Amino acid sequence: MKINLEEARDQFLSGDHQLLALISEEYGLYCVRYLTSKHICSQDEARDCFGDAIIVVRDVIVSQKVKEISNVRSYLLGICLNLYRKGIEKEQRKADKVDEIRSMLYEDNSNYLDEVIARENDVESNRMVIESFRELSEGCRSILHLYYVDGLKMIEIAKQLNMASVNVAKTTKSRCYKKWMEIVDKFKNKENV
Repeated sequence: MKINLEEARDQFLSGDHQLLALISEEYGLYCVRYLTSKHICSQDEARDCFGDAIIVVRDVIVSQKVKEISNVRSYLLGICLNLYRKGIEKEQRKADKVDEIRSMLYEDNSNYLDEVIARENDVESNRMVIESFRELSEGCRSILHLYYVDGLKMIEIAKQLNMASVNVAKTTKSRCYKKWMEIVDKFKNKENV
């Protein structure tokens, strides 16, 4: 399949996305099969990657970032693979961050972070993390505790805290984490003075 990028751009800008449906129909199964056979990837993850890749192709064409796509299948598969790799890297960074925070904090029976896993060279930074955590509101402590210490997924946190949606829970966690890091920075600045 050859794509005339100028015509495709005009179609997308006018709201006509039939070309995306054709591309999806033509190459979707190939890309999904490739991802599931060559990588440890579920069908759902592969379909998600392909769906995201279709959106990337549309955006690239509309923004005129490419002059020509000579092999649509290879181009699309390359985008799928890059998105899959980025997803794995993002999950690994998230897991590393969660592990780091868990290693600094210890949960006791009162559901607050009252004790530190004492490592000789990190005692001071652990103290700052714990003290700054106590400065947060009850709601922020709860959501961060559920996520970083209990290891709950955002959907579980949203249900447990009776939040309107998973997106509300994600936004709240993000804002609480940002607030927490601001407080940690204040503690660091006090120590340096």
